[in-house]
Amino acid sequence: MTKQKLILLAFGLMVAGCSPLAPRPDYARFFILTPIAHSANPAPATSNLAIGVGPIDFPGYLERSQVVIRSAPNELDLSPIDRWGEPLNKNFKRVLSENLAQLLNTYHIEEYPWSYETKVDYQIAIQVLNFETSSNGQSLLRARWIIKDGKTGRDLYASETTANAPVGAGGTGISAALSSDLSTLSQAIAAEITSLSQQADSQRTSEAVVPDADQEDLLERRAAPLEHYNRPQPLFAGTVRGHVQWTIEAAEAPQDCRIISYIGTHSTPVGGTPVISG
Repeated sequence: MTKQKLILLAFGLMVAGCSPLAPRPDYARFFILTPIAHSANPAPATSNLAIGVGPIDFPGYLERSQVVIRSAPNELDLSPIDRWGEPLNKNFKRVLSENLAQLLNTYHIEEYPWSYETKVDYQIAIQVLNFETSSNGQSLLRARWIIKDGKTGRDLYASETTANAPVGAGGTGISAALSSDLSTLSQAIAAEITSLSQQADSQRTSEAVVPDADQEDLLERRAAPLEHYNRPQPLFAGTVRGHVQWTIEAAEAPQDCRIISYIGTHSTPVGGTPVISG
């Protein structure tokens, strides 16, 4: 190969390397949020609580694949290489559901929207206000949340949680810090659901029917055999103008009465026709 050909080959390779059409290396990194760490031997879920998670409202500036960094109160920077491995709102809801399942010891977690036939005890609606890191090395989660009665939709509790954590060094520092913030929110929600559930159990126990003395007497009378009512029981006695002595007694049934005097017996069931005998 002549010297001229070598020069042309080297020139061609140099041009190809500088071409805008030449492939470029992809330096993008992808991250996800992580749930609370499980124990090595987790106990099986024993709670029957059914929890509905959602809706979760995210601000529009977080609905993107790039990791958002707040550089000033009114300025956001988008990372040129750091990306979320799945839409952040879906990742947020999935990890929150996993956290609540573990904290409340239940398998019954439903993600919004669920079918009409699905019944939940409590529903959590969340409005996320901030969920990003800042240029000063801190993460921030600020969210308002409401716990609703799963059967009636009535608001039972409302609160706002603010959580932050230092962003560690390395590529996973951002996702680890935001995962910690989400764990703080999960624990606050789980604690309030536990409190509401305990209050509901206590209320159901206190509302259980405990017969008082009058109710017990009524139950005994209803359970008594018919001959119990065949034994006359004096209710009232007196005289009329000093000549007629009379007595009112219970008769064949509790709703009957019988008037007895020396000249005869006048039996009058309540609501019936008087009967004169004797």
